[in-house]
Amino acid sequence: MMPRVSRLAPFALAAVFAAGCASFSDEWDRAVDHYQAGRYRPAVQKFNELEPEIPRKSIAIRTQFYFYRGMSNLRAGKRRDARHDLAVADELADQDSTALTELEKQDLDDALQELGLGRGASMTPSQ
Repeated sequence: MMPRVSRLAPFALAAVFAAGCASFSDEWDRAVDHYQAGRYRPAVQKFNELEPEIPRKSIAIRTQFYFYRGMSNLRAGKRRDARHDLAVADELADQDSTALTELEKQDLDDALQELGLGRGASMTPSQ
């Protein structure tokens, strides 16, 4: 009986791992869907829930995370939070030029201008 259980263990572990990956993907899709539907506060909430996973993700995913959360914050009226996230997205986008679409890059540039930051500017407020 013991060998049968041990043969199933790798499959159980793989199923748990796959469920974790699917969970991130599903939650990511929900957060982006909220943003695209103009539901900015729920989008911010979902992105905040995903934040602990972000450091382990690729530069592209991290860039998109900070872009979408920053844009959601901006449109929800949370300019300070938006400023931080969009500045981080801008820095990360410099490391991976394919992380954002051309439209997202334009939205990022426009948002940075709206917040008084130029492309590549520091997060320190201007005097």
